[in-house]
Amino acid sequence: DHYTFWGVWRPAAAVIAAYLLVAGYVYFARAVLPGFLVPESTVPSGISRESSTLAIAFAATVVGAPLSEELFFRGFVFGGLSKWGFWPAAAISALLFALVHFDPGSLIPFFGIGIAMAWLFWSRGSLWDSVLFHFLFNFTSFLILASG
Repeated sequence: DHYTFWGVWRPAAAVIAAYLLVAGYVYFARAVLPGFLVPESTVPSGISRESSTLAIAFAATVVGAPLSEELFFRGFVFGGLSKWGFWPAAAISALLFALVHFDPGSLIPFFGIGIAMAWLFWSRGSLWDSVLFHFLFNFTSFLILASG
């Protein structure tokens, strides 16, 4: 079921919604919020200049991060705290997820993305939905970074 269209539509639709919400937040943040709350790329800009560093960044960002971060934040943290209920577990795992990206401007959007990934995991009981979401989100972000 996870490898069919019906198995991937939820994570894919969630990525589209996440990008729309992040774009709305960036627009709002630039217009209203102090500069430190405007999201910045968490990937150093020099990575896209050299093909070898770009390939390493691709492997780490698009493959490594979705697997390792979902195992830790959704599998270990959210899973361990889920006895407290969905919202406390989702909020704590999402906050920790947002904090490890080390960008104050990304705190709010990545918190929301963390909540979405917790819901994807919780609603089906499988990490594959959150891993696929994370992969698609990072892949899209990587394409944007590499083309810029």
